[in-house]
Order: sequence, then structure tokens, then C-alpha cells
Amino acid sequence: MGKAKARQMRVRCQEIAELMSGTEENDEKMHKYCEQLMAHSRGPRCLGCWLMEENCMCEASLCVDNATKVVVHIHHGEWARSSNTGISIHRTLKNSELCLKGHKEHQARLQEIYNDPDMVKCVLWPGETALTVSEFKKSVEESGGKGVVVLVPDGSFRGARKMASKYPQEFPRVKLSPMSVLEGKKVCLMGPVRKYGGSEEETGRVSTLEAVAAFLTEMGESEKVAEALKHNMRLKMDMVLKQKHRPMVYGTVQGSKT
Repeated sequence: MGKAKARQMRVRCQEIAELMSGTEENDEKMHKYCEQLMAHSRGPRCLGCWLMEENCMCEASLCVDNATKVVVHIHHGEWARSSNTGISIHRTLKNSELCLKGHKEHQARLQEIYNDPDMVKCVLWPGETALTVSEFKKSVEESGGKGVVVLVPDGSFRGARKMASKYPQEFPRVKLSPMSVLEGKKVCLMGPVRKYGGSEEETGRVSTLEAVAAFLTEMGESEKVAEALKHNMRLKMDMVLKQKHRPMVYGTVQGSKT
């Protein structure tokens, strides 16, 4: 990276840090930044999958019904990123919403969800005090038949962790068992596109989509829900690799697997 570009990145990071400081003036600036991001998202991209238009996967994607409502709360650093899986969660699950952090209307919608008395809320995030899915399901059963909504922070691990800390503390954090996420694999489906420090077995990090698929399975959703999510993720990873002029690995496009 050249010195000029590195300097530009430092300045931009400082500007974004100031926007996130939480003052009323900066909240307005962040909203305007989100509006610009949504209107001019990283070039000529499909709004349905965030891939370049010539690599659009929307027609080949699966879409299924799901009982548990999923709200993907996405960090601005992930918005319109080709390899992001949050958009795939939203496009796969009919009972889902996508909210951009810092956007006024989206934040207002989150507040409506927070205040809905007919829904039991939880946050999909690990931690020492997090409940297992089985423990959370018991609290749902005790609610008298209320619906369930899961809040899913979607960003870098650091960004998502900060987002998760800002949700109302009365919403239980829910964690997954390692085997329910990785299912015996040593790497997540995003492995060919994004690399983490250490293996997923060591770090416990997997894609947002795979975590949601595991959560919904543990909640008792039909197997076709998790299968549709993973199908769409494999398809997206192949199309991202194609977009990067690299060999596709999942064989979702005829003749593509190497």
C-alpha cells in the first residue's frame, strides 16, 4: 500500500470514529453517511445480493419460510460488501429484516422490535453468561406462545462485539454449541474467500450465516431452512471467487468445481 493511500485510510478511519462518538450532531452525520452508502454502494452492484451485476445470483437463490424472525443488524463496513453473508440471510429467509447500523429509519425500526410485547427477543452472541439454545427455548415456552425474534449483529468480530454490547441488557445472549456450527468441519464455508487468524476450531469464528443456520436448527426449524441458507452461501462464495477471477470451489455453477 502506498503512503498516500495509507494516509487517506487513516483519515477516513478517524472520520468514521468521530461519527460513531454518539453526539446528536454526529448521529446526524452518520445517518447521512449511511444514506450515501446505500445510494452509492461500491459501484454497479445488484441490490439483492451485492455482487457485481454480471455475477448476480438472485435467480439461482433459494427462499424459504421460517418461524423464528431474524433481524440482521449490519455494520456499515459490511454494507454492500460482495462476500457479506448478512444480505444472503435476509434474501433466503422470508421472515427476516436487514437494518443498517446508524441509519435513522433502520434504528427506529429496531426500537419498534425492542418494544414489541408479543415477541421474545434474544441476541445471537457468545459469552460467559450466554444461554444455550435449549435454555432459551425454555424461557420461550414459559412466555405463553409468544413469537421469537433473534437479533444478529453482522460485522467484523470486533465491530459485531461492540454492537452486541449495545443491545438492551434484558435481552438474553444466546450461544451455540461448537459442533452445531461446524458440524465436524475444520473450516467454515467462507474459508475460500475470507481468512481469519487461526482455524475456526481454534478461534470459534464462523460466518454470520452459518451461525444463524445452526441457531434456527437448534430452535427446531425445518432442515430445509438451514439447507437453503448453506446452498445460497456456497453459491455466493463461488460467485465471489469468480468475481475475483479465482477458481470456484463449491460446484454451484456447472463445471465450476476444480
